[in-house]
Amino acid sequence: MKKTVLLTSLVLTISIIFSCSIQAEPVIADAVNGKTVKLGGEAFGIKMFSDGVMVVEVENTLPGTDTPSPAVTAGIQVNDIIKKVNNISIYSNEEFTKIIKEYNGTPLNLLIERNNMYFKTSLKPEYDTQGILRAGIWIKDSAAGIGTITFYDTENSTFGALGHGICEASTGRLIPISYGEIAQAKINDITISENGKVGSLNGYFDGEPLGEVYCNSDCGIFGEFVSEPNNETVMIAGKDEVNIGKAEIYCTLNDNIKKAYEIKIKRLTHHGQNTMIIEITDPELISHTGGIVQGMSGSPIVQNGKLVGAITHVLVNNVKCGYGIYIEDMIEKIA
Repeated sequence: MKKTVLLTSLVLTISIIFSCSIQAEPVIADAVNGKTVKLGGEAFGIKMFSDGVMVVEVENTLPGTDTPSPAVTAGIQVNDIIKKVNNISIYSNEEFTKIIKEYNGTPLNLLIERNNMYFKTSLKPEYDTQGILRAGIWIKDSAAGIGTITFYDTENSTFGALGHGICEASTGRLIPISYGEIAQAKINDITISENGKVGSLNGYFDGEPLGEVYCNSDCGIFGEFVSEPNNETVMIAGKDEVNIGKAEIYCTLNDNIKKAYEIKIKRLTHHGQNTMIIEITDPELISHTGGIVQGMSGSPIVQNGKLVGAITHVLVNNVKCGYGIYIEDMIEKIA
Protein backbone atom coordinates (compact mmCIF):
# COMPACT_ATOMS: atom_id res chain seq x y z
CA MET A 1 0.00 0.00 0.00
CA LYS A 2 1.35 3.40 -0.93
CA LYS A 3 1.91 5.62 2.09
CA THR A 4 0.59 9.18 1.89
CA VAL A 5 2.72 11.89 3.44
CA LEU A 6 1.03 15.19 4.18
CA LEU A 7 2.97 18.43 4.58
CA THR A 8 2.03 21.81 5.86
CA SER A 9 3.97 25.07 5.80
CA LEU A 10 4.63 26.67 9.12
CA VAL A 11 3.33 30.21 9.00
CA LEU A 12 0.53 30.82 11.50
CA THR A 13 -1.92 32.84 9.46
CA ILE A 14 -4.27 35.45 10.79
CA SER A 15 -6.13 36.37 7.61
CA ILE A 16 -4.92 33.84 5.02
CA ILE A 17 -2.15 31.28 4.90
CA PHE A 18 0.93 32.30 3.83
CA SER A 19 10.72 30.28 -7.28
CA CYS A 20 13.74 29.62 -6.08
CA SER A 21 16.01 29.25 -9.11
CA ILE A 22 19.38 27.59 -8.57
CA GLN A 23 22.28 29.39 -10.18
CA ALA A 24 25.47 27.71 -11.28
CA GLU A 25 27.16 26.02 -8.34
CA PRO A 26 30.37 28.15 -8.45
CA VAL A 27 28.29 31.34 -8.12
CA ILE A 28 26.51 30.04 -5.01
CA ALA A 29 29.79 28.82 -3.55
CA ASP A 30 31.24 32.31 -3.89
CA ALA A 31 28.15 33.75 -2.19
CA VAL A 32 28.58 31.61 0.94
CA ASN A 33 32.36 31.20 1.08
CA GLY A 34 33.49 32.82 4.32
CA LYS A 35 30.25 34.78 4.64
CA THR A 36 28.87 35.65 8.08
CA VAL A 37 25.40 36.78 9.15
CA LYS A 38 23.57 37.57 12.37
CA LEU A 39 21.64 34.54 13.61
CA GLY A 40 17.85 34.81 13.77
CA GLY A 41 15.41 32.75 15.79
CA GLU A 42 13.06 35.52 16.92
CA ALA A 43 9.32 35.32 16.29
CA PHE A 44 7.98 38.09 14.07
CA GLY A 45 4.66 39.23 12.70
CA ILE A 46 4.17 40.04 9.04
CA LYS A 47 1.63 42.13 7.18
CA MET A 48 1.74 41.88 3.41
CA PHE A 49 -0.32 43.48 0.65
CA SER A 50 -0.49 42.09 -2.86
CA ASP A 51 0.30 43.82 -6.12
CA GLY A 52 -3.22 43.62 -7.50
CA VAL A 53 -6.00 41.40 -6.16
CA MET A 54 -5.89 37.61 -6.54
CA VAL A 55 -8.88 35.61 -7.76
CA VAL A 56 -9.36 32.69 -5.36
CA GLU A 57 -12.78 31.46 -6.53
CA VAL A 58 -14.93 31.87 -9.66
CA GLU A 59 -18.71 31.38 -9.54
CA ASN A 60 -19.90 29.29 -12.49
CA THR A 61 -23.37 30.84 -12.60
CA LEU A 62 -25.24 33.74 -11.07
CA PRO A 63 -26.79 32.40 -7.83
CA GLY A 64 -30.32 31.14 -8.40
CA THR A 65 -29.98 31.03 -12.20
CA ASP A 66 -28.40 29.00 -15.00
CA THR A 67 -26.81 32.14 -16.44
CA PRO A 68 -22.99 32.05 -16.65
CA SER A 69 -21.46 34.43 -14.14
CA PRO A 70 -19.85 37.66 -15.37
CA ALA A 71 -16.43 36.25 -14.47
CA VAL A 72 -16.98 33.13 -16.60
CA THR A 73 -18.18 35.26 -19.51
CA ALA A 74 -15.06 37.43 -19.13
CA GLY A 75 -12.77 34.38 -19.12
CA ILE A 76 -11.45 35.00 -15.60
CA GLN A 77 -9.85 32.04 -13.82
CA VAL A 78 -8.70 31.13 -10.31
CA ASN A 79 -5.15 32.44 -9.67
CA ASP A 80 -5.62 35.38 -12.04
CA ILE A 81 -4.38 38.67 -10.64
CA ILE A 82 -6.46 41.74 -11.45
CA LYS A 83 -3.98 44.58 -11.85
CA LYS A 84 -6.14 47.41 -13.20
CA VAL A 85 -9.81 48.28 -13.59
CA ASN A 86 -10.60 50.96 -16.19
CA ASN A 87 -6.87 51.78 -16.19
CA ILE A 88 -6.86 52.31 -12.40
CA SER A 89 -4.32 50.23 -10.45
CA ILE A 90 -6.01 48.03 -7.82
CA TYR A 91 -4.38 47.07 -4.51
CA SER A 92 -7.30 46.05 -2.30
CA ASN A 93 -10.66 44.30 -2.24
CA GLU A 94 -12.25 47.56 -1.11
CA GLU A 95 -11.01 49.44 -4.17
CA PHE A 96 -12.34 46.77 -6.52
CA THR A 97 -15.73 46.65 -4.78
CA LYS A 98 -16.02 50.44 -4.78
CA ILE A 99 -15.47 50.64 -8.55
CA ILE A 100 -18.09 47.95 -9.22
CA LYS A 101 -20.64 49.89 -7.15
CA GLU A 102 -19.78 53.24 -8.76
CA TYR A 103 -20.18 51.91 -12.29
CA ASN A 104 -23.46 50.12 -11.36
CA GLY A 105 -23.37 47.32 -13.91
CA THR A 106 -21.46 49.16 -16.62
CA PRO A 107 -18.82 46.96 -18.32
CA LEU A 108 -15.37 47.30 -16.76
CA ASN A 109 -12.07 46.97 -18.61
CA LEU A 110 -9.68 44.72 -16.67
CA LEU A 111 -5.95 44.18 -17.00
CA ILE A 112 -5.15 40.68 -15.75
CA GLU A 113 -1.91 38.85 -15.06
CA ARG A 114 -1.92 35.09 -15.61
CA ASN A 115 1.23 32.97 -15.45
CA ASN A 116 3.40 36.09 -15.86
CA MET A 117 1.49 37.10 -19.01
CA TYR A 118 -0.92 40.05 -19.30
CA PHE A 119 -4.21 40.34 -21.13
CA LYS A 120 -7.28 42.57 -21.16
CA THR A 121 -10.91 41.56 -20.83
CA SER A 122 -14.27 43.15 -20.22
CA LEU A 123 -16.29 42.30 -17.10
CA LYS A 124 -19.97 43.28 -16.85
CA PRO A 125 -21.32 42.80 -13.30
CA GLU A 126 -24.91 41.54 -13.17
CA TYR A 127 -27.66 41.57 -10.54
CA ASP A 128 -28.61 38.20 -9.07
CA THR A 129 -32.11 37.13 -8.01
CA GLN A 130 -31.61 38.87 -4.64
CA GLY A 131 -30.85 42.19 -6.33
CA ILE A 132 -27.14 42.02 -5.46
CA LEU A 133 -24.64 43.26 -8.05
CA ARG A 134 -22.14 40.47 -8.62
CA ALA A 135 -18.88 40.09 -10.53
CA GLY A 136 -18.80 36.33 -9.96
CA ILE A 137 -15.40 36.18 -8.25
CA TRP A 138 -13.93 36.00 -4.77
CA ILE A 139 -10.70 37.92 -4.31
CA LYS A 140 -8.01 38.43 -1.67
CA ASP A 141 -5.45 41.16 -1.27
CA SER A 142 -3.39 40.62 1.88
CA ALA A 143 -1.87 38.20 4.35
CA ALA A 144 -0.78 38.39 7.96
CA GLY A 145 0.77 35.90 10.31
CA ILE A 146 3.62 34.85 12.58
CA GLY A 147 6.90 33.22 11.59
CA THR A 148 10.58 33.11 12.55
CA ILE A 149 13.55 35.16 11.34
CA THR A 150 16.35 33.02 9.87
CA PHE A 151 19.18 35.52 9.50
CA TYR A 152 20.16 39.17 9.22
CA ASP A 153 22.75 40.12 6.60
CA THR A 154 24.44 43.26 7.91
CA GLU A 155 26.46 43.76 4.71
CA ASN A 156 23.35 45.02 2.93
CA SER A 157 20.88 45.49 5.81
CA THR A 158 18.66 42.63 4.68
CA PHE A 159 16.94 39.75 6.43
CA GLY A 160 15.65 36.33 5.38
CA ALA A 161 12.81 34.43 7.02
CA LEU A 162 10.36 31.49 6.73
CA GLY A 163 12.32 29.44 4.17
CA HIS A 164 9.20 29.20 1.99
CA GLY A 165 6.88 31.68 0.36
CA ILE A 166 3.60 33.11 1.59
CA CYS A 167 0.80 31.63 -0.49
CA GLU A 168 -2.93 32.10 -0.80
CA ALA A 169 -4.49 29.24 1.17
CA SER A 170 -7.06 27.96 -1.31
CA THR A 171 -4.88 28.16 -4.45
CA GLY A 172 -1.35 27.62 -3.12
CA ARG A 173 -0.03 30.40 -5.32
CA LEU A 174 2.61 32.83 -4.10
CA ILE A 175 1.06 36.18 -3.28
CA PRO A 176 2.60 38.89 -5.49
CA ILE A 177 3.84 41.54 -3.12
CA SER A 178 3.14 45.26 -3.34
CA TYR A 179 4.19 46.16 0.19
CA GLY A 180 4.94 44.30 3.40
CA GLU A 181 6.43 44.91 6.80
CA ILE A 182 7.54 42.85 9.78
CA ALA A 183 7.24 43.66 13.47
CA GLN A 184 8.21 41.95 16.70
CA ALA A 185 5.72 39.29 17.79
CA LYS A 186 4.83 38.23 21.32
CA ILE A 187 3.89 34.57 21.72
CA ASN A 188 1.28 34.14 24.45
CA ASP A 189 0.09 30.58 23.86
CA ILE A 190 1.00 27.37 22.02
CA THR A 191 -1.38 24.88 20.46
CA ILE A 192 0.50 21.58 20.74
CA SER A 193 0.99 19.48 17.61
CA GLU A 194 -0.32 15.94 17.43
CA ASN A 195 0.08 13.44 14.61
CA GLY A 196 -2.59 14.34 12.11
CA LYS A 197 -3.15 17.81 13.59
CA VAL A 198 -0.51 20.54 13.43
CA GLY A 199 -0.38 23.04 16.30
CA SER A 200 0.68 26.68 16.27
CA LEU A 201 2.45 29.51 18.01
CA ASN A 202 -0.27 31.99 18.95
CA GLY A 203 0.51 35.63 19.54
CA TYR A 204 0.22 39.22 18.43
CA PHE A 205 2.25 41.98 16.82
CA ASP A 206 4.10 44.18 19.29
CA GLY A 207 5.99 47.39 18.69
CA GLU A 208 7.22 49.39 15.72
CA PRO A 209 8.04 47.80 12.34
CA LEU A 210 11.38 45.98 12.25
CA GLY A 211 11.72 46.04 8.49
CA GLU A 212 10.12 46.13 5.07
CA VAL A 213 9.50 43.06 2.90
CA TYR A 214 10.46 43.35 -0.76
CA CYS A 215 10.51 39.72 -1.93
CA ASN A 216 8.13 36.78 -1.48
CA SER A 217 9.66 33.67 -3.05
CA ASP A 218 9.70 29.89 -2.75
CA CYS A 219 12.93 30.28 -0.76
CA GLY A 220 11.39 32.59 1.84
CA ILE A 221 10.60 36.24 2.36
CA PHE A 222 13.33 38.86 2.23
CA GLY A 223 13.52 42.52 3.07
CA GLU A 224 15.44 45.37 4.62
CA PHE A 225 15.65 45.77 8.40
CA VAL A 226 15.37 49.11 10.17
CA SER A 227 18.20 48.80 12.69
CA GLU A 228 21.01 46.29 13.10
CA PRO A 229 20.20 43.61 15.70
CA ASN A 230 22.61 42.80 18.50
CA ASN A 231 22.60 39.09 17.67
CA GLU A 232 25.46 36.61 17.59
CA THR A 233 27.42 36.32 14.34
CA VAL A 234 27.67 32.94 12.61
CA MET A 235 29.30 31.66 9.46
CA ILE A 236 27.26 30.32 6.57
CA ALA A 237 27.76 26.65 5.66
CA GLY A 238 27.74 25.40 2.09
CA LYS A 239 25.63 22.38 1.18
CA ASP A 240 28.67 20.12 1.18
CA GLU A 241 29.36 21.03 4.83
CA VAL A 242 26.01 19.78 6.11
CA ASN A 243 26.02 16.28 7.62
CA ILE A 244 23.51 13.75 8.86
CA GLY A 245 23.52 13.84 12.65
CA LYS A 246 23.06 16.21 15.56
CA ALA A 247 22.22 19.88 15.04
CA GLU A 248 20.11 22.53 16.75
CA ILE A 249 17.40 24.99 15.88
CA TYR A 250 16.74 28.41 17.35
CA CYS A 251 13.17 29.53 17.99
CA THR A 252 11.04 31.57 20.36
CA LEU A 253 8.21 30.03 22.38
CA ASN A 254 5.70 31.58 24.81
CA ASP A 255 8.44 32.59 27.26
CA ASN A 256 9.47 34.98 24.43
CA ILE A 257 13.14 34.04 24.85
CA LYS A 258 15.13 32.74 21.88
CA LYS A 259 16.66 29.36 22.73
CA ALA A 260 18.55 26.54 21.04
CA TYR A 261 16.91 23.11 20.90
CA GLU A 262 18.43 19.81 19.77
CA ILE A 263 17.40 18.17 16.53
CA LYS A 264 18.73 15.45 14.25
CA ILE A 265 19.31 15.87 10.53
CA LYS A 266 18.09 12.53 9.17
CA ARG A 267 18.43 12.84 5.40
CA LEU A 268 20.01 15.17 2.86
CA THR A 269 19.63 15.74 -0.86
CA HIS A 270 21.33 18.38 -2.97
CA HIS A 271 18.72 19.23 -5.57
CA GLY A 272 15.65 21.44 -5.27
CA GLN A 273 14.12 22.75 -2.07
CA ASN A 274 13.00 21.17 1.22
CA THR A 275 16.17 19.12 0.98
CA MET A 276 16.74 18.22 4.61
CA ILE A 277 14.59 15.94 6.70
CA ILE A 278 14.96 16.79 10.38
CA GLU A 279 13.60 15.38 13.61
CA ILE A 280 12.99 17.26 16.86
CA THR A 281 14.81 15.36 19.63
CA ASP A 282 14.90 17.95 22.42
CA PRO A 283 12.61 16.81 25.29
CA GLU A 284 11.95 20.39 26.41
CA LEU A 285 10.81 21.53 22.97
CA ILE A 286 8.65 18.42 22.51
CA SER A 287 7.01 19.02 25.90
CA HIS A 288 6.07 22.57 24.89
CA THR A 289 5.07 22.03 21.25
CA GLY A 290 4.68 18.30 20.61
CA GLY A 291 7.17 18.68 17.77
CA ILE A 292 7.00 21.25 14.98
CA VAL A 293 4.20 23.83 15.00
CA GLN A 294 3.05 26.59 12.69
CA GLY A 295 5.05 29.74 13.40
CA MET A 296 8.37 27.87 13.62
CA SER A 297 8.87 28.26 9.89
CA GLY A 298 12.23 29.93 9.32
CA SER A 299 13.80 28.67 12.56
CA PRO A 300 17.54 28.61 11.78
CA ILE A 301 19.31 25.25 11.78
CA VAL A 302 22.88 25.36 13.15
CA GLN A 303 25.41 22.54 12.92
CA ASN A 304 29.03 22.65 14.08
CA GLY A 305 28.67 26.34 14.82
CA LYS A 306 27.54 27.27 11.29
CA LEU A 307 24.14 28.25 9.92
CA VAL A 308 23.13 25.45 7.55
CA GLY A 309 19.43 26.01 6.86
CA ALA A 310 15.94 26.69 8.14
CA ILE A 311 12.84 24.65 8.98
CA THR A 312 10.10 24.99 6.36
CA HIS A 313 7.44 22.27 6.72
CA VAL A 314 6.12 19.69 9.13
CA LEU A 315 5.07 16.12 8.31
CA VAL A 316 1.43 16.08 9.36
CA ASN A 317 1.44 12.37 10.17
CA ASN A 318 4.70 12.61 12.18
CA VAL A 319 4.86 16.07 13.73
CA LYS A 320 8.28 15.56 15.31
CA CYS A 321 9.70 15.50 11.78
CA GLY A 322 9.78 18.04 8.98
CA TYR A 323 11.72 19.54 6.12
CA GLY A 324 14.34 22.23 5.88
CA ILE A 325 15.88 24.36 3.16
CA TYR A 326 19.63 24.83 2.74
CA ILE A 327 20.83 28.27 3.74
CA GLU A 328 22.67 28.46 0.41
CA ASP A 329 19.35 28.58 -1.39
CA MET A 330 18.13 31.42 0.84
CA ILE A 331 21.37 33.39 0.61
CA GLU A 332 21.21 33.22 -3.19
CA LYS A 333 18.22 35.56 -3.06
CA ILE A 334 20.32 38.41 -1.64
CA ALA A 335 23.71 37.49 -3.14
